[in-house]
Amino acid sequence: MKYPTGGMNEAATATPVQNVLRGLPETQRPKTLNEAILDFLRALEVSDRKPTLVAKRQEAIEHHAQGPRALLNLERSALIGSYATDLQIEPLDPVNKVLDVDLLLILDNTSWNLTRFWKPKDGGTKLLQDLFLGLQKLPEATIRIDRPIVSVRWKDMKMSVMPALRRKGGGFLTPSTSLLTPNWQVMDPLADVHALAKANKACRERLFNPLVKFLKCWNRHQGQLLSSFALQSIAFHSAPSGYLGFEFEIPWFFDKLLEFDGREINSPANVGEVLTVYFDEPSRTKIQTSQARIKQAFFDAKRGHHRLAIRSMADLFGKPFPKTA
Repeated sequence: MKYPTGGMNEAATATPVQNVLRGLPETQRPKTLNEAILDFLRALEVSDRKPTLVAKRQEAIEHHAQGPRALLNLERSALIGSYATDLQIEPLDPVNKVLDVDLLLILDNTSWNLTRFWKPKDGGTKLLQDLFLGLQKLPEATIRIDRPIVSVRWKDMKMSVMPALRRKGGGFLTPSTSLLTPNWQVMDPLADVHALAKANKACRERLFNPLVKFLKCWNRHQGQLLSSFALQSIAFHSAPSGYLGFEFEIPWFFDKLLEFDGREINSPANVGEVLTVYFDEPSRTKIQTSQARIKQAFFDAKRGHHRLAIRSMADLFGKPFPKTA
């Protein structure tokens, strides 16, 4: 991931305090808020994405899904979600880290598959059950149905496997989220991956992915005020074009977050059901408090009070934001 080396134009806004600090040797000079943010973003990067192991287990799941226990005819599989878009953040527990991977199993729309699984009011129940049976022989793995996916968990990795049928008109039909909801879901996670990657590339990898990770860490520290997918979708639909620096982009996202309260929002690819965003009163208070403190932190930094600004941001974002300058 590329990160900008500059955010705030410190040369143009330098105070007497900052000029004194610049005269000190590097070892005696405290970090600026911008440098602390860059350190924070680097610390959020997943340290080991295990690409070889992910590919090996993806292949094993394909193999067992097509074996005699499940007999699924597959077109192919594809990585989706935060792993595929590089929007994951490093877990807090450095010892018991579990890599979270989402996998889409695309069924070949042959008469064999359709005859067995395409029941409009089944909601994908039989498909999930057959996939669950087919994956039972995966070595050293715990398998369970967790609608709309089958969860495959190893000691070091969890793979959420979502089976899907291609839908006429585009997108996919995937299992419902509940047995009480018999209708299949309409979505296109492959198009979502493409849309998110395109948004990041349009900003030269300087804005979208870094700030989504920034928001994810804040969301985690504040008690998961909204789902990861909802957060990514809000960021996608509200992101400004271009890159104007952290002191503008970070408050911008928090302003937009409140604007989506009580609104429906599409997925990044605009395919499938809309998401309804709602914040209760405690959540709104947390967002408003974060808004005010973030703006104050950047104001403090411009005045040269970087230690104060960094401490304030560390309180809002938690680990691994550096606590001291």
